[in-house]
Amino acid sequence: MAFSDWISLGIAVCNLVIAVSTFLAARAAGKGAKLARQTAEESHRQAEESRRQAERMNVVMLNTAKANALARRKLLNNSNLKRATRIELA
Repeated sequence: MAFSDWISLGIAVCNLVIAVSTFLAARAAGKGAKLARQTAEESHRQAEESRRQAERMNVVMLNTAKANALARRKLLNNSNLKRATRIELA
């Protein structure tokens, strides 16, 4: 084999190594993109569940505030009724 043949063989081997490396890098990038997409989907699901939970908590807090207002109104009405009864009896 002539020296130029050895050089051509070396270049061919280098090109093969580059092609295999490129293939492996592309494959790894594809897997990374798939993992990133799955992570984004899971994050979206968790955010949606968080939003639903916050909405439920908001409803609970609103109902609690309504119950408190109703209880205060009832106490005030009872207090006013007692005062009115005392005034009539006096």
